[in-house]
Amino acid sequence: MINTDDKKNCSGCGVCEIVCPKQCIVFKTDILGSRYPEVNTRDCIDCKACERVCPFQPDDETREGESAYAAFSIDKMKRFRGSSGGIFETIAAWILEQNGVVYACKFDDNLKLRMFEATSINDVINLTKSKYLQCDSVELFPRIKSNVAQNKKVLVCSTPCQIKALKNYLGNLSESKNLLLIDFFAMEFPLSLFSINA
Repeated sequence: MINTDDKKNCSGCGVCEIVCPKQCIVFKTDILGSRYPEVNTRDCIDCKACERVCPFQPDDETREGESAYAAFSIDKMKRFRGSSGGIFETIAAWILEQNGVVYACKFDDNLKLRMFEATSINDVINLTKSKYLQCDSVELFPRIKSNVAQNKKVLVCSTPCQIKALKNYLGNLSESKNLLLIDFFAMEFPLSLFSINA
């Protein structure tokens, strides 16, 4: 069973809750608004399904040979609508051109950040702007899995921990050539990198 003793070891993604066959994991919200799991240990059958999908569990995944790239859209309007050079909208449009589907976050009518599905360019435009926040996403994991299983082109853009949770949830399907996962990170540069000699 997942260890819920220390909130630092949980991103609040919620994937453990949706895979638990006994529904003995529920998420609570603390005073700061952070989500954390609470396990009903009496009903737990120790199947370890929650551990297999948790993005905070150690794994054998290697990082060797991976590359990072920087890019921006040549379309000025896409750069204006976006918050990181318009790349999300550019890649999302390419996925839609192939009859694919896009998943990313936006605020709902109650100002709650949630993952949404986009099947048109207007849907995608509604998903532009900052994605540097964690959102409720696991409710769409089964739908994402279904689309990938049907060999549909799928793009998912989210935080690194949620992307890791999704990969764990998808299992072998996470290796599909039709699945494109975009996670992001924020960097702070030392001011000395930007110093200008007067």
